[in-house]
Amino acid sequence: MKSKYEIDLLVTVARMYYVEGLKQEQIAKKVNVSRSLISLILTEAKELGVVDITIHDPRGNNEELTEDFKTRFKLEKVFVVPTSIQEQDFRLGLAVRRGIEIFNSVIKEGNTIGISWGRTIYRFMSEYSSKTIFEGLKIFPLVGSSDRSLKRYQMNEVVRQFSEKVYGTAKFIHAPIFPVSKEDRDLYMSSSALQSIAELWRNIDVAVFSIGAPPQQYRDIISESIERGDHFTEKVAELAVGDICARFFDARGQFIQDEIADLTIAVPVDSLSRAKTKLCIVSGDHKISSIIGGLFSGLVDILVIDETTARKVLHRMA
Repeated sequence: MKSKYEIDLLVTVARMYYVEGLKQEQIAKKVNVSRSLISLILTEAKELGVVDITIHDPRGNNEELTEDFKTRFKLEKVFVVPTSIQEQDFRLGLAVRRGIEIFNSVIKEGNTIGISWGRTIYRFMSEYSSKTIFEGLKIFPLVGSSDRSLKRYQMNEVVRQFSEKVYGTAKFIHAPIFPVSKEDRDLYMSSSALQSIAELWRNIDVAVFSIGAPPQQYRDIISESIERGDHFTEKVAELAVGDICARFFDARGQFIQDEIADLTIAVPVDSLSRAKTKLCIVSGDHKISSIIGGLFSGLVDILVIDETTARKVLHRMA
């Protein structure tokens, strides 16, 4: 079959759409053709065999990558969601939906459930659904409230919404994640409200969290202090590749003990390590070094990750 279009154009458009994850409108602008023509080009690319579509069932698991991750990072359970898509929001959705399935399979009536912050966990909470009602769940934050205005960093609201979905009891935290001083932090922690949260941190049945990107990628007190060159962020600026529940770690997965660690109101690393089930859902090209360090920390029992991100993690380690 003879092509109506140049092969170079077919390959370029197909690569932009299927590999790079660009939208048809974006591709049309880049190659200077109409949006409707892009659709025709993609159709012809499939008819000529330039594009060969394979269906990856996201309910399945990439067993080869799963075993590799288990061996390299000494993980109990790994779920690598099959996909070859590059578009990051789509991949995040796949990982989150699988994470919801895994969560529903591990929780039991009466469990205490700690929830972390960030885009991934907010999406987990937003998309959560279950046909089963689990009685007596206690839902509480693993970190304090943030100065960021985005909903995904307002922990009490996240906990409240998630508690409603699981018919659980919400336990709120009334303190910022990064107080202005160690004295303020100590005052918060000595309050009866924070003491009850600290007790929950010491008795976690299921912790749900993601692995955060390097602190320089955010807009918060820590990243702004790093930009200013403040002395108390020097160690984090030099060593941190990511965080778990606002606890920063280096490339080897060692948690950084500094002024920020002493200041932070969040679940202590030793308390999180004792949680009976630690479920980590993660996705994203901007987190590759963070994922490696986070998995070396030993704080993950169950990992849920999309295949594209998983392959990039292993490629970085090669």
